[in-house]
Amino acid sequence: FVAGVINRERVPAFERMLWRISRGNVFLRQAELEKPLEDPNT
Repeated sequence: FVAGVINRERVPAFERMLWRISRGNVFLRQAELEKPLEDPNT
């Protein structure tokens, strides 16, 4: 199980990387964020 947030521009490359690493045995689900994330330290 992997979870995280990446830029939309990098999603296709991330999908290809996961596909190659898992040799096609991967299930990927994406979701749009409703509001931007804010860094709690700033």
